[in-house]
Amino acid sequence: MSAVTLEKILQEVETLTPDEKISLVERLWVTIPVDLGIEKAWFEEAKRRTHDAEAGKSGYVSWDEVKSKYENHIEKLKATR
Repeated sequence: MSAVTLEKILQEVETLTPDEKISLVERLWVTIPVDLGIEKAWFEEAKRRTHDAEAGKSGYVSWDEVKSKYENHIEKLKATR
């Protein structure tokens, strides 16, 4: 892919809403070839994080909180342009 094509795609992405961008990321993610070694590593990491959370060493953050922080971050970035 040429740099010009990539730049055009990125310009189009800038016009999307946050929800549309998230949807695009999800759709792109599933197109990445699977590496079983990475999948195993992520599975082990998920087990470790679950164990830590259950043991009170860490906690969970709700999707609403993550989304709110993301949206606030995006608004701050837009304000600096």
